[in-house]
Amino acid sequence: MNKRKLKVKDLTFSFLPGWWARHFGLKFGRSYYMDPEYRMKLSTEIIKLTIENYGSLLVKEPEIRDVPVKLDFGNATTGAYVGCDYEFPDDDAARNRHLDPDKLGSLKVPDRIENCFPYNEIISQTNNMNRKYSYNEMPSILPRGILNEAFLVAGDSVLSDMYENPDEARRLLDFSYGLLGKTVEYNAGIGYRGLVRVLNCMVELVSPDMYKEWLLPYDMKIYDLSVKHGMTFGIHHCGHFNGKMIDNYRQIPKFAYLQIGFDSDLEKTIRMFPEAEIHYIFDPVYCQKESKKNIAGKAEDILKQAGDSAGKISVGVGAIDYGVAPENLQVIFDVLTE
Repeated sequence: MNKRKLKVKDLTFSFLPGWWARHFGLKFGRSYYMDPEYRMKLSTEIIKLTIENYGSLLVKEPEIRDVPVKLDFGNATTGAYVGCDYEFPDDDAARNRHLDPDKLGSLKVPDRIENCFPYNEIISQTNNMNRKYSYNEMPSILPRGILNEAFLVAGDSVLSDMYENPDEARRLLDFSYGLLGKTVEYNAGIGYRGLVRVLNCMVELVSPDMYKEWLLPYDMKIYDLSVKHGMTFGIHHCGHFNGKMIDNYRQIPKFAYLQIGFDSDLEKTIRMFPEAEIHYIFDPVYCQKESKKNIAGKAEDILKQAGDSAGKISVGVGAIDYGVAPENLQVIFDVLTE
């Protein structure tokens, strides 16, 4: 670790399971999800390896101690609930296959999401670890998305259905919205009053006009539901955040958090969302393929676009997988610190 100071509010580097598996032989698999003790020990090992091997990317050295790590099935969450086949690779995050198209018409939103797998497993593990370690982690459920979940369950047919079979597309999106709404309501019922972060990764695959017509109304409803229960609202949009898409999002009254993708219009985002905590995602694939000079140029552009607001912007290089040279990550760190 070094003594440099950040030019931005925060800078993080997040590595995928494949990085730890191929570089250091760590195994994730089913145990990482279903055995909270294993997950805790593996997470501690990752912290140790990070300090030992990538300390030059750390502004503050994390504490090395066993701490319960909350269960998250990630992109396999909704698939596990609806009955998709899913797996736990040793070197990757949990993932599911798409549901048989014949079963899509029978999807139902549960009355009580907390009684259904995998949500009940998340709650149970959290409560058990709290009791065992005198911890105080709230057994809340992480919010997911609308188009994201529809895509993870049905595949790209949902995109074509928006044009060719709109009733089917609407039925699936209504289902995704229903699950997200139940998540917010369950969390409110146990006293959660934090951020509702909607995952809009797949919005990159539709036009701004399609987002406005099909998806913005759902995001507005989740915003209203969040505010009703005393929560704040935010969106993860890891695609390009430019032009009309920015204008569409601005129809949502208030953001506490806004995470935008690589090559987004950061200057306009800062200007249009002065109330939001803004996170900028630096593309790990760019870090893998491009020269150090080009990578440095992109990092410098973040500072240029942010201007006097640089100290309010967080930057993250996420989903770093095997094949990215650590020295390319160091370039970003060196530009964004002093």
